[in-house]
Amino acid sequence: MATTLDVPSTRILDSTETYTERLATIINTIAKTEKIMLMSGPGVSVACGLPCLDMDERVLLGSTDFQYETSLQNAFDECSLLNTQAKSVSQNRLALFNKYMADLRVRARSAPMSNFHLFLQRALREKRVMRCLTTSFDGLDGQPNSGDDERIIRMYGDNRFLRCFDGNRELPVMHERRLTDVAQGMKSQRLAGQSAALRFLRPAVDIHLPIELHRVGDLRNEVIEDAKSCQLLLIVGLTLKSGEVYDLVRELASEVHHGYGAVIYVDNEPIRGRNTGGIVDFHLQMDIEEFSTRVLAAMDTLQMAADDINMDPVLELEQSEMWYEVRDTRIVKLR
Repeated sequence: MATTLDVPSTRILDSTETYTERLATIINTIAKTEKIMLMSGPGVSVACGLPCLDMDERVLLGSTDFQYETSLQNAFDECSLLNTQAKSVSQNRLALFNKYMADLRVRARSAPMSNFHLFLQRALREKRVMRCLTTSFDGLDGQPNSGDDERIIRMYGDNRFLRCFDGNRELPVMHERRLTDVAQGMKSQRLAGQSAALRFLRPAVDIHLPIELHRVGDLRNEVIEDAKSCQLLLIVGLTLKSGEVYDLVRELASEVHHGYGAVIYVDNEPIRGRNTGGIVDFHLQMDIEEFSTRVLAAMDTLQMAADDINMDPVLELEQSEMWYEVRDTRIVKLR
């Protein structure tokens, strides 16, 4: 008869003295893990000094000539090329949306490299991260190695690019090209040629999962298959408000748990509006940069120890057991 692993409620750990030893154990185990499924979100961008994009937040988009108030969710939806009514959105609204996205792009270009992105870069280079799925669209996670970059799935698109479609076709034909600079276009957009171009060029961002990541989508099936060989699902700075994202997290967590792995959620903020019992094992309620710094330091320590005794850092047999042992130890604070 098959045995079922009992997955406890989400256990919350912070960086206070109460959980010092347990937190150190988890961070060291992350540093040892050889196969990781990583998910990240806007909390990572905030750590780089970029604004927190709450899609329910009301924002005032405006210029000297025109302004309007809306939610970020509505602004993205009405200007998306996936919206069949997008062609009828007013010229002024499209211009303000493009300007808003251009401002975000400029800020992202000058944002410093965070310790999380250093961890991501190293984990990809060392082939520890099987896939990185992110809802961030600022492109800060771009990798110098194209092979590493291909393992990053930008679920909401990439603001470094513009997407255009051929309006003469019955179905839009999507193209992507590198955006050089759109921020200066507000005044000159009244020119007829630029106005026409504006209607066919939008940031390559859509805040919904693409069809390929829906259930039975090809890319989703590939990611689920990869998760079966992972010992850890690491979720960093990702809000679970979206039902689509929550459903994907739940499915990935199920595969990782089936292989006796663990699911770790990292964010200074509490998880709101979602029951994560049976999905997330530990919520490390701490600063993302502090977490990343500690994991990088633990990776360095383990590598130096391995070099000193001339052996592999972790044997595969240990990989299949170490997270089971970490999860099996009970602590008091539950979600």
